[in-house]
Amino acid sequence: MRETKTALFAVLLFCTVEAVAQNAQDIYEAAHAALERGHYATAMRGWQSLAAENNAGAKANLGYMYEHGLGVKMDSDVAMQWYSKAIEGGSAEAAHNLAMMYRRNYSPENAQKIVDLFHIAADGGLDESRYMLAVLKYEGSGIDMDKAGAFVLFKDLAVNGHEGAQYMTAHMVFEGTHAPRNDMAGYVLALLSSDSSLVEAEDLVVLGRNRLGVREQERAENLFSECQERQSARCKLVLSDLLK
Repeated sequence: MRETKTALFAVLLFCTVEAVAQNAQDIYEAAHAALERGHYATAMRGWQSLAAENNAGAKANLGYMYEHGLGVKMDSDVAMQWYSKAIEGGSAEAAHNLAMMYRRNYSPENAQKIVDLFHIAADGGLDESRYMLAVLKYEGSGIDMDKAGAFVLFKDLAVNGHEGAQYMTAHMVFEGTHAPRNDMAGYVLALLSSDSSLVEAEDLVVLGRNRLGVREQERAENLFSECQERQSARCKLVLSDLLK
């Protein structure tokens, strides 16, 4: 009988934990929907209740609200405090946002902190943070300048559809100084980044047209059309080959 009661209690406890988790998810999603509708007070209440229960995502979102003054007075110090608490709970997004705050208000003593925060966020799976680490390498900001190393990071992200990385990779392969020159790859990537509304990429598109012959342009534009689908396996394969 004891074993039966213990098993029953475990099942009930498991169901209770699942119900709590589902309730927290419902509150989180409702708060996010409220944010998108501009109902900031409702979003704040939802995330404050979850933050009180140590929800890292809610803490990160509270940091975002204070950073941008959404429903509250803009307060960078409070935003940073919430981001720091969220990072302790494992929020990659909070690490990225805090790094960006330090970067926008750059001072030499925070250079290493910026790098460390982007590493935390990148290790947490954020491609945007991997992109920022490549930017830091390219600039030599808080980290040794390593444009060849930056190119390796940029091109991997570019192949997988990151618009900023596509622009930077196109720029570097057209230049051919710290990366192998490849006008075909540069033109395709310039078209992709331009298609993503990066105004700066228009100059690279013109450069590609000037460098390529008619047949090469046609091949590049056909590949661009395939790559617009973003899920094209052939697109990734061909771009990877072009960027070797």
